[in-house]
Amino acid sequence: MRTGDLPDERALVPYEASRFDARRVLVLAPHPDDEVFGCGGALADLVSRGATIDVLLVTDGAAGASDDAGRRAIAARRAGESRAALTLLGGGTVHEGGLPDRSLAMRAEELERLVASWLAQDYEENLYMAPDALSVPDRDWFSRGGIASLEPSEVYTVIAYLQRDELPQALRTFYGNFAASFYPDVSCFTEWVPTLGIGGGPFFKTPDEAAWLTMLRMMLVRESGDSLYLNSGVPRAWFLPGRRIAVDHAATFFGEVSFHIESHSEKDLIEASVTMPQRNRPRQALLRVRHPEGKLMTRVELNGASWNHFEPSRERIALPPDARTITLRAYFK
Repeated sequence: MRTGDLPDERALVPYEASRFDARRVLVLAPHPDDEVFGCGGALADLVSRGATIDVLLVTDGAAGASDDAGRRAIAARRAGESRAALTLLGGGTVHEGGLPDRSLAMRAEELERLVASWLAQDYEENLYMAPDALSVPDRDWFSRGGIASLEPSEVYTVIAYLQRDELPQALRTFYGNFAASFYPDVSCFTEWVPTLGIGGGPFFKTPDEAAWLTMLRMMLVRESGDSLYLNSGVPRAWFLPGRRIAVDHAATFFGEVSFHIESHSEKDLIEASVTMPQRNRPRQALLRVRHPEGKLMTRVELNGASWNHFEPSRERIALPPDARTITLRAYFK
């Protein structure tokens, strides 16, 4: 790059400090002590004005170690130093991400999961369960679990939990959202919920009406990058004996997809048929089948032949992306 191509330095360096107002602050520190050298003064100022500070140490800062024991010792010491420094700056909480030092360029997905996990946990502890989340009496504190503050239809934590494959949390949020938002007297979902059981309106607002149905769609059919997830978020009760799950001609990024599942769980058997998308074939396609009693999948037959591409612990079967129609029999024990 020629010197003339460089931007004016004054556009890159703030020569005049501006006031930074915040009630809660999260600092992402690539290494322990980055938060101190990078913005320690700002953190001290924020704490002095009543802000709550959280620091997420993304890596362990232990690249100089020669063995595992040394890495653990360095990581523990550096995290301790960050905690001590934050105490001197006025106080806050340090969270350890634990990713290996000097590895972030190769761990983008892990970094995304780490930050998403922290944010989801923070929502659970400080938004959903906060005294001001909803005007609910203290005796009914349990009613807040999994319900977003005021506007449940605007917070898609269901999808975040599905992406992390955390079904209990996804299902709790899914049904909690329905309980808070649906009003049977007018058969619609409301936009905001100042108090449980009392909607604030407006009613019949399309994006809010569609939000819960969008969550339902994502539990049944979800695209993520070049992967297709089918039936990934359904509860065990949907697999009780004789029950059926059917999705027909669902539009996806990859093309239309259909699947039918029939449970014979009293015989420890679940059958399924899938019509795969043909327009843009996914790199991987995964179908989840769950035994209502939590039994593990022991054997799978695909189009009449033995099929070994399944994960019993995660209750899902990898489907051949280049197939057109698939029939499955999953056995449990």
